[in-house]
Amino acid sequence: MVIGGSAAPAKSAPRRPARRGLLVAGTALVVVAGALAVVFGLVLPGTGAAEADEEQHRRVAAEEFTFEPGRTHPCDIHRFEGRLYAGHSDTTEALLQQISTTWDVVEAQCLLEHRGYRIGSVDGAYGAATERAVKRLQDKEGLVVDGIMGPHTWEVLRR
Repeated sequence: MVIGGSAAPAKSAPRRPARRGLLVAGTALVVVAGALAVVFGLVLPGTGAAEADEEQHRRVAAEEFTFEPGRTHPCDIHRFEGRLYAGHSDTTEALLQQISTTWDVVEAQCLLEHRGYRIGSVDGAYGAATERAVKRLQDKEGLVVDGIMGPHTWEVLRR
């Protein structure tokens, strides 16, 4: 029965514990998702250090190579996944020999110079000086000394 025109408020279960439970569950979900992303490498594009490293490494020449007498190319020597790169090509198998003119040659010349095998200028033309440098590297590393850049020579050069 109602006295005075108002009913006494009915007691209800407090809502705070339910909200707290949702907050804890949501936080746990975010933590688990973050841990899985780290474990499986599922990081959003452009948000992680691995993607930044990959982007930095992938700065290889986008345009087709055209040899221009007298033009030299800069070398951006860096390591990516334990291998040495110079920013022009990521090949590990290209066969290069005299008369080759490609970005792969620029890459090889940069790496040879970096390792102390002087080739003169980094111009992208596989000439006599580049061949001599490759032969010196091959001889020092116990490879077949033929002056041709192939998979075994690339492997040694990228160490």
